[in-house]
Amino acid sequence: MVEISLDHIAIGTNKHTKIQTYNDISGHIAVGCNRSVLIYDTDKNLKHVLNGHKSVVTCLQYQDNSTNNQLITCSEDGSFNIYENYDLIKKIQINNMEKDEMHSVNSITYRGKCLLIGDSSGTFRIYNNDDWSLIKEFRISDRVHPLCLEMISVSEGKYIIFIGGTLEDLFVYSFEMDNFELSLQAKLKGHEDWIKCLDFIKINDNKWFIATGSQDRYIRIWNLEFKNVEELELENKKNKMSLINNKKFPIVFKDGLNAMAINFDSLIMGHDDWIQCIKFHPNPQKLQLLSATANTELMIWEVDNKSDIWICNNRLGEISSKGSTTATGSSGGFWSCFWIVDGEKKKESVYTSGKTGSWRCWSRTINQESTPQLEVDDDEEQKKLELIFDDNYYSQNWVQEAFILGPTRECNGLSWDASKGEYLLSTSLDQTTRLYALNKVGDKKEWREFARPQIHGYDLTNILSISQTEFISAGEEKIIRIFKEPKNVADILKKFAGIDYDRTDVSQIASMPTLGLSNKAGETETSAEEGINAETDTEMISNILNNLTTPPLEDQLQRFTLYPEIEKLYGHGFEISCFDYDKTSNILASCNKSNSKKNSQIKIFNLNDYTLMSNLIMEFHNLTITSLKFSHCGEYLLSCSRDRTWCVWKKAVHESGDISFEIFKNNLKPHTKIIWDCEWLPKSFDQNGFVTVSRDKTIKYWSFNSEKDDYELVSSIRFKEPVTAVSVYNKAINESDDLLIAIGLNDGDLKLIKLSKDNKDLKEIENLKFGLGKPCDRVNKLKFNQLATDEKGGILLACSSADTSLRIYSIKI
Repeated sequence: MVEISLDHIAIGTNKHTKIQTYNDISGHIAVGCNRSVLIYDTDKNLKHVLNGHKSVVTCLQYQDNSTNNQLITCSEDGSFNIYENYDLIKKIQINNMEKDEMHSVNSITYRGKCLLIGDSSGTFRIYNNDDWSLIKEFRISDRVHPLCLEMISVSEGKYIIFIGGTLEDLFVYSFEMDNFELSLQAKLKGHEDWIKCLDFIKINDNKWFIATGSQDRYIRIWNLEFKNVEELELENKKNKMSLINNKKFPIVFKDGLNAMAINFDSLIMGHDDWIQCIKFHPNPQKLQLLSATANTELMIWEVDNKSDIWICNNRLGEISSKGSTTATGSSGGFWSCFWIVDGEKKKESVYTSGKTGSWRCWSRTINQESTPQLEVDDDEEQKKLELIFDDNYYSQNWVQEAFILGPTRECNGLSWDASKGEYLLSTSLDQTTRLYALNKVGDKKEWREFARPQIHGYDLTNILSISQTEFISAGEEKIIRIFKEPKNVADILKKFAGIDYDRTDVSQIASMPTLGLSNKAGETETSAEEGINAETDTEMISNILNNLTTPPLEDQLQRFTLYPEIEKLYGHGFEISCFDYDKTSNILASCNKSNSKKNSQIKIFNLNDYTLMSNLIMEFHNLTITSLKFSHCGEYLLSCSRDRTWCVWKKAVHESGDISFEIFKNNLKPHTKIIWDCEWLPKSFDQNGFVTVSRDKTIKYWSFNSEKDDYELVSSIRFKEPVTAVSVYNKAINESDDLLIAIGLNDGDLKLIKLSKDNKDLKEIENLKFGLGKPCDRVNKLKFNQLATDEKGGILLACSSADTSLRIYSIKI
């Protein structure tokens, strides 16, 4: 019996303004991450992973007051899915596939029985949720492409639709379900640039506030209320005679009933960059507005009781003027935001997602002993009750908490800590290296990101831990870089993960110059442009990190957890494709992308003095080498290539100490297509055996036959998809000394295979359930933790995927 659980998933959130939604009935948060939708509860526990899309998720929304968690998710491929209790009940494609159309769904609103979506072609569609039939399709003009939508149900079957997009106007429509009548009621002017976001709040049964945010850096509040048409005409005549003309636009339905009016109410100024997202506080009696902007500001606005002017009550986020990279603290702005008020826990939280794919969360608890006072506003126009929240209503200030962290582009390299397997390193095409470890402090023991050792200018593809404190990485450049853990990260790992070791000869901190690619060890960082000492004060940083009560949060990971670079390795003419380390000789074998035999050489670096051993010329393959693996004893080196061949090299150490390699065995036709990966079997199972996986959809087990003096194919399995990654667990999994092998497929599927000691046969373990799911795109790397298990003795398997996720599974056999 094999049990598999998902211990951790690290994946970045998509960069869209409506990429999350909250169901206040179930307390579930839905977030779009690449092709997947992740469902969390308010305690930030992962509940479900929905892999129903074939392209990136762009927007999503729960149905109002949904007791069955009815959720709509939309995608770049022009499709949207309908889920109930997280089971897919319907999938709708808006594009005409016969005409090869491909329009992304980029905006959504779902109220009552109506679902309204807008796509990148500027087309709007209204669906009836009874049978999900299309009941209305319309366009505004060729110049209007939707960026935000909202819809208010003002009475049974009657809706007011608000559309903001690539014009300065806010378009207001009325829609009636009975006759499917759609009518343009008003074009509200005022903004000077695109309208990127909007939201509304119902004040009472007769009044709503609508907020719009624009790239002109202003927020406008509009007032919508029921109004008699005759009274409205009289008011507009009076307004024409006044110096300030605030026209009220009538909204009249076809039946002549439920007449309404909308007019400009307030202007909110104070942001210095584009307004990306705005959200009203869910409690209408507490009139507050949350806004997120492109310069990493998150502001909470509220109306001043004395002046009726919107003022900034709280400002969260970051202030940075030190450059444009995340290493210098400028994370690229916020994209979306929302509120959560948890009445049971007396807790209020605000969330915002950023360009780095991470979510920032700030929370504060409500003081149960302090009760807000009710105040009656006698103004005839409002006639509403307002709650006056005094300073004692909240028992503490905003406290930042962790939520979703992870790469935003394809995740590639993986490497467990080479010393004890206590942490995991990963690289991604989002140009970051990340370190994960098990947080052992507090009631909730979970895997967390503890450091971001490298924030680079090139996409990163390979990583390898060579000791407990050092690792090697490479990417879409010709240089291999070596890093060493600084003291501040070592202290964090000791405090929260219980990872302790001799920390002599380590630097205190690391920093990256604004225009540089190399992390520098040192006390301070100097700005050449300003000609002054630009503060990264070691003592200040140490105090911040020493006072942490939780693992580092996003802003601390970006700014304070870099590793200093200790060496660069030169010698390759093209981008690095793969490498491996032999600890017995302290050498590194590496190769680069190539399309010729000359450029497909394997190069060997001596890590004692960080030099290229230029006397070693290892030529065999004709195309890019996809994987290099030293045997466990370090005597052999296995290479496989895009040219469909593999080769075993034998290492010789001479009396002089020099090292040489020669071809031991090779195979020119082991697979019919590209060989993506290879792995040695443990010596106790097979002295020189290994497995290879290929685009030809097979995994093959090769063993050396001493009588034939050559390798022979012992066993193989064919799958429905190309096999892209393999990892072999080096310890026997039962009394029969059988081995466990994990493979990843091109569609994201994962398979576990048992290799029998008796008959040397590969056999797939069937009917496996991978916890909360598998990746939904190509598996790039798989790595078993050979040195440590989880707290319950489970085998740890790390998986990186093209769906941008890194996953850690626990396997119990």
